[in-house]
Amino acid sequence: QFVAALAAVSLFAATTQAATISIDVVNHSFENKGGGLSYFNDFEGAGTQAQFSASGWSALQPTGQDNYSAGLQITGADGGGSTSPAGGENVHVYMHGASAGSYIYQNLGVTILANNTYDISGWVRDVVNDGAAKIELVVFSSVLSTGTPTSTVLATVQSSTDDSLWHKYTASFNSSLSNINSPLGIKITKTTAFGEQPHIDLISVNRTAASAIPEPASITLLGLGAAALLYRRRRA
Repeated sequence: QFVAALAAVSLFAATTQAATISIDVVNHSFENKGGGLSYFNDFEGAGTQAQFSASGWSALQPTGQDNYSAGLQITGADGGGSTSPAGGENVHVYMHGASAGSYIYQNLGVTILANNTYDISGWVRDVVNDGAAKIELVVFSSVLSTGTPTSTVLATVQSSTDDSLWHKYTASFNSSLSNINSPLGIKITKTTAFGEQPHIDLISVNRTAASAIPEPASITLLGLGAAALLYRRRRA
């Protein structure tokens, strides 16, 4: 009986899945505004390290560009019927005036663990044309502050519906030998031309450990338990 019970416990422990763990995204809904610049016209500056007033985030625009009608937007502030997704409170990112290739980014402050799946989700509202925003998990490095060379992309998803409604997009990747222990970051890019209008909100990142695989010792205990049960039944 003891051997059978021990085998059952071992099998349970070996096959239990780890819980999904949320990775902290600083200012994930863009409600916390840094100092200095006003809402709406605050994605300022040409070239590297464009100013951006969302706490926890940095921004970059392509060299030679300096467009002002982009940044954080208060819901309804532009008179264009802007909204926020459920749970998005009052502020979101609005990239109307940002040039194609402009992006915001954040260092998540964690490194990639072995045998884990990572996913990123975000809400996008495309106006004018679809595919205006791309949400990515990347290997975080100093190249994000310059744009050259490009950062290593781990997971990517592009918005795809221009019905002026909010849609949730998700991308994921499995850790591998090539990226284990690398720092993890977020990059959100405007992919279309000046004047097209992606709105972005509620960015979240999670990781989930892979299911445990029974070790040989656990399998052996299971076999012993089964044998013990069979022996007991025959004696009975």
